[in-house]
Amino acid sequence: MSSRLALPQRPVPALSRQCSFVNRSTKILFSSRPNVIRAIKQRTLQTCASMHPTKVGVLMGSPNDLPKMKGAVDMLRQFGLEPDVKVLSAHRQPGEVAAMALGARDNGYAAFICGAGMAAHLAGVVSAHTTLPVVGVPLSGGALNGVDALYATVQMPKGIPVATVAVDGSANAGILVAQMLGIVNPKIAAKIEQLREENRAVLRKTNAELDI
Repeated sequence: MSSRLALPQRPVPALSRQCSFVNRSTKILFSSRPNVIRAIKQRTLQTCASMHPTKVGVLMGSPNDLPKMKGAVDMLRQFGLEPDVKVLSAHRQPGEVAAMALGARDNGYAAFICGAGMAAHLAGVVSAHTTLPVVGVPLSGGALNGVDALYATVQMPKGIPVATVAVDGSANAGILVAQMLGIVNPKIAAKIEQLREENRAVLRKTNAELDI
């Protein structure tokens, strides 16, 4: 008989709903089997990661867009999320964009933030190839300075939505994705509330210092 431990395919019932590693009763039960506890820990981490993914694709059509998309990256990191930044052009690399979007759920992504200017088809192409949430950031530039990108991003056909923020509003895109993920992740929700309170505190301080 093989001595290799066969773990059940379902999450171990003794684990807490908050995805703690191993509860007290499990430790007692397997106190003499450290290999069992290690295996349970690994399985629990894998289960929790699949239930609450934190990786967010941050895509842009040109490396020149990075300064305008940095707000999204910074906000995601502030909330404990994992931005995966890539330069992918919907027009020059349509196959690569489609492949990434199609495999996103299986590869552990939770959502996408896509920034593009002018024709701004990147967010729409990604949304067409995934059922994960997609937030579009229209970027300024070109003859119309972002108005064309705004229309191109927000005017999506029924059934293929793109949540669109303001022109160059990548920070809000990061916050919006965090709010989506915070629905099922209390830690993210708490960090969002902390940011809101910090914003309120700044305004209270400003009002207290007004001298008119």
